[in-house]
Amino acid sequence: MPGEQDGQDRLGDFASTPSQKADAANSIETWDQQVKVLMGRLASEKSSLRGASGTPNSKLNEL
Repeated sequence: MPGEQDGQDRLGDFASTPSQKADAANSIETWDQQVKVLMGRLASEKSSLRGASGTPNSKLNEL
């Protein structure tokens, strides 16, 4: 198959064991959760700033 050499995929031995794959998946899930939390905080801060500006047509409304 294209990209394979000697039974290895094109990424070589990256995350080749089940344990390494599980660790990689857990890292991705942790990162995804952190991004969701930070995006929620950003939305909250943005709403607070909109309310504090007191102007409904503020540039903040475009964000």
